Order: sequence, then C-alpha cells, then structure tokens
Amino acid sequence: MPRLYHTKSRTGCARCRARRVKCDESRPKCKSCGRHGVECIYDRPAGSNGSSSSKAHHYAQFWPSSTPSTGQNARGPNAENFDLLAEESRDRRYREMRLLHYFTVEVTTTIPGYFFPQIKKIWTVDVPSMAMEYEPLLNAIMALSILHLSYMDNTRGILKPEQLEWQGAQYLEATLQQHRNAIGSLEREIADPASFTSVILSLHALASLRERTFEPYHPPIQWLQMCKGVMNVFKVTIPFVRDDPTAKINVVAESSAPFVEPSALFCEANRNRFPYLLISQPGDDDAEDQEAYSSTSCLIGALLAAQETPEHAATTWRKVVIFPILFPKRFLDLLNLRRPRALVILAHFFGAAARFSDVWWVGDSPRREVLAIQEYLGPDWQYQMTWPIKVIRKSASPCGLVASTQ
Repeated sequence: MPRLYHTKSRTGCARCRARRVKCDESRPKCKSCGRHGVECIYDRPAGSNGSSSSKAHHYAQFWPSSTPSTGQNARGPNAENFDLLAEESRDRRYREMRLLHYFTVEVTTTIPGYFFPQIKKIWTVDVPSMAMEYEPLLNAIMALSILHLSYMDNTRGILKPEQLEWQGAQYLEATLQQHRNAIGSLEREIADPASFTSVILSLHALASLRERTFEPYHPPIQWLQMCKGVMNVFKVTIPFVRDDPTAKINVVAESSAPFVEPSALFCEANRNRFPYLLISQPGDDDAEDQEAYSSTSCLIGALLAAQETPEHAATTWRKVVIFPILFPKRFLDLLNLRRPRALVILAHFFGAAARFSDVWWVGDSPRREVLAIQEYLGPDWQYQMTWPIKVIRKSASPCGLVASTQ
C-alpha cells in the first residue's frame, strides 16, 4: 500500500502538487507543465513550507459568493503557530491513516447510494485508492471524517476534541485550494477523483449548515454555490470520463439517472404540489424569475412524491443532496437578493427534507432554516409558511447524528 501522505513537492507549481509528482520548479514554466502544454502556476513562494497564515474561507474561495464566509474563526487560537499540513510527521501519518479507516468503515455507510453493492465498493475501496493519487480527494476525505467525528461527539482517540474544528478547517481549506488549481488544468487521469472530490465537498457543505448563525439572517448561498459548483465540475470532467469504462463516477451517475430525468421532475403534478408558491403579484416577478420559481417548486414536488412511494428511504434521501444541484442559477440570485417568494420556496425544500433529520448530514438544519426564514419574512408572507412550519414540528428529531443503511 502506498504511503498515506507523500508529497513529492512542497514549493513546486500547483499542478504538480495536486498530481503528487516531482516539480523541477523551473521558471516561468516547469518541465511537466511544458510537456503537457498547460498553464504553470506557482502559488507558493520559494522556500515556503506550504503553511498558510490566512484563516479558512471555506467554500467561498472555491465558488465565491457575495455572502460573508462562515469560516472566519475556524482555526484555533494557536493556529498561527501550528499548521497542521505544514510537514510530514509520524503523528500526521498515524492520524490520517486512522481518519481514512474511519471514513471507509463509518462515514461511507451514510453516503447516498451506499446500499447499492457497486456504490458501496466504490466508496470503500476505489475512492480511497484514488485519494492516494489525488491529494485534494485525500484532504476532502479527512475533512468529512473530522466533521462526522465532531457530530458523533466521539473522537475515537483520533483527535483531541478541542482541535476538531480548526483541524477540519485546515483540511477543507487545503482541499478547496488544491482542487480549484487542479480543475483549472484538468487532465484525463484526475477527472474521476476530481468528480468524487466535488461530491464530498457538497456533502460537507450540507452537513455544515447546522453550524450556521442567523444574526443577521442570510440564505445558505455558499452551500447552494457549492452544489452548483459540483455541476460545473461535472461539465468539465464528463468529456474525459464519458467513454472511460474504468471511471467510477459513471457508475454513481447511472444509479442516479432515473430520478433526474427531466420529464419526471418538471411535470405538472410536481408543479401543482404547492400552487400558491407560483401566484405572482403585479410587478413582482418577470418571466425568468417565474420560471426559476416554477422549476425549483417542481423539484420540491418530486422530493415529496418520492416520499409517498414505497422506494427505499435511502434512495429518497439521495435526492436531498442531488436536487439542490439542479436548482436554477436564477433562483440562487433571487435568494441572494432575499426575495420573499424565493425564501418561502427554500423553506418548502427544507420542509420536504425534514423527514430525514436522523441522517447526520441533514440533522436539525431543516428546522433551523425554516424557523429563521419565518422570523425574517414580514407578515404578508407568513400564511405561505404554514406547511413547512407544520412539517418541521411533526418531524422534530432529538438528534440527527448518523444514519446507517446497513
């Protein structure tokens, strides 16, 4: 088995570091980038040990939004004196080996689609193997494992409880920086692991919603931007993996294909689930806005329709992750503007997701988001909040730490 963490170059170009190969550091372009005809980016000063004195900006630094980052205090009080990822050490190798093991035996059992034997093998065997060759994926696994440990309130002796938050933030920050650089000069050999890195980042973003503060209220734009970022990455990677029989992301995508079929999603039955959401007021919305509201309402209707069928519950809660990826970009713009109708529709999505509060990466977030939206909206919109308020009260869960599909 290859070493868990073996970086060939710490001060080389971003592409060589992401590919974990030796960089000759020639300027202005290293030999490897010159051979492949790609842009060569030196994003670390010569002689740097790779540490960063900046605080983690979380998802905003990968797919920026106009909302402030929630990660400004993610590093602990001693973070400036100790960079977790600065150098190799026995403690680091031991910690990362245990985190990788924890990911394969615990975290993967909660990942959407795990109940399919093929998907289970991909997440427990193939993805960890890919991570040995694609550093952003390895760091994403570390970040998600630490986040899961923090929600389980049991570090298993892997980490000290007081260090969970800022150590997880450093792995997340490293993932975002390296992944962004790698996507900028994508090659076939990293298209598959890059796709899985984006999937893990979207799960991490959803699970992190429970850490949000609501004073003052702002919609969860960074989470939704991350969801759209997953789609953007897939648009880049698909040409590389489409005809590759060894690409594991194809297996995952094919297992999701039946419930992302447009004709099944954007139909009248789903659109009419909440007709009051689509009643426009004079001068309220233009045609593009109305279409964004309509498409998003269809996705919510599809999520509710799935809950009314005898399909496996784990199949249904996969849609809680996938459907926000399909939200129209204009809908995100309207949320960012805090348009009341957009906020009400978002509250209905969280109401539909409330059934899955026992899944750790959903947890209490639906209840918190719905109540925050209700408090923010004026009296004219309170009647449209009746359904999501009713649902979260009915679906209240004392805790939402983990869901096992075994």
